[in-house]
Amino acid sequence: MNDEPTKAANTGLRLAFLGIVVIGLFSALFGRMWFLQVLATEEFRVQAETNQVRLVTVPPTRGRILDRNGEILADNVFTGEWGRQWHGLIPHSTWDAFDDAAHFLQDTHGPRIAEIVLAYAAG
Repeated sequence: MNDEPTKAANTGLRLAFLGIVVIGLFSALFGRMWFLQVLATEEFRVQAETNQVRLVTVPPTRGRILDRNGEILADNVFTGEWGRQWHGLIPHSTWDAFDDAAHFLQDTHGPRIAEIVLAYAAG
C-alpha cells in the first residue's frame, strides 16, 4: 500500500516529461517554419526564379537496325511532322468509319458538322 503515492508521483513525473518533450518538438517545428518563412526567403526566391521549365527538342532516334552481317536494315531518317501524315498511317477502314460518322452526323445535326468531320479526317 505504500506504493500508491510513489506510483502517483511517477505518473506525474512521466506526464511532465512527456509534456516537455511535446512542447520541445512543437517549438522545434515552429522555429523551423519561422526560419523558412522569414530568414530564408531570399534564398528560396532566387531558387524559384531559376527553377523554370525549359523545353528541349530531342530528335526521336531509335537507333540503327542491322542484320547479322552489319548491313543497315533500318536507319534514322527525319520525315517531318507526324500529325499531317494521316492518310499513310490510318487503314482504309478507318476512313470508311469517318465517312459513316459524317453521314450520320449530317442526318442528325446538319451538313455543316459533316463537313467539319470530313475536313478533320482529310488533315
